[in-house]
Amino acid sequence: MYLKRGLREVISSVKRHKLIFILLIILQLLSLIAFSYTIIIYQVKILENAKGITEAMQKANFNPDSIQAGEPFIKDIYSVYQNYDSLLKQIYQLLLWLFLLFIIFNGLLWIGVHYMLKEISKKFSFTGTAIKFLASSFILILPLMLLFYFIFKNNIAFLSSYGRALFILTGIVYYLLLISLAFIHVQSWKEFLKQILTKGFKRIHLTLIVLLLNLMLISGSIFLIYLASEQIILSIIAIILLGLILVLTRLFWLACLQEEDKNS
Repeated sequence: MYLKRGLREVISSVKRHKLIFILLIILQLLSLIAFSYTIIIYQVKILENAKGITEAMQKANFNPDSIQAGEPFIKDIYSVYQNYDSLLKQIYQLLLWLFLLFIIFNGLLWIGVHYMLKEISKKFSFTGTAIKFLASSFILILPLMLLFYFIFKNNIAFLSSYGRALFILTGIVYYLLLISLAFIHVQSWKEFLKQILTKGFKRIHLTLIVLLLNLMLISGSIFLIYLASEQIILSIIAIILLGLILVLTRLFWLACLQEEDKNS
């Protein structure tokens, strides 16, 4: 079965490339730290702006008689505008930083795991793999980011009305991205697109099994961090375990998808 063959390839690749495997775990942990730090920093700024807007709204004049008499609905409307404008800028900057961090860290991580599994694909080109990683990331992620940018800028209420649809759309885009990243080592662009269509749609039943197994492992690791949150040492161990699981699930994802052809 392709799952067993994929698991054997993961174990074999780790044995062959122990140093690279350790370096990828370290890189994954640095990625988690960078993402967490960026989100926390911007979360604080966004909440400060949101607090300024909320406080101004709480002091707003809701008396229809006084409003008809000429008193403003909000006395310091300029402060509200400033906070709202700053909030939008912080959200845009957060999305941009997250995208840049994704490109840098995930680019190195995906190229690294492809190198570890190069014995399966037989061919490996650092330049070609990097170019296809960038192409996949920009083609799939940028339109989604532009959509959210348009929503935040023009009609933020759209999020509450169509939040579920946007969540599903984001899931589909991420699924296609994962499929494409599994084949960025393929030299031919025609074969690259063929593999995305085949594994992403034609053999989706096989692909989803691997995805669900990976999601279970990652979710379990995150839950362990939650359970160990009150103990510093246990939290550190749980975070390291998450970094290990993230690298292993990448390897398992690539190995299984590349072994699917032998299952038919």
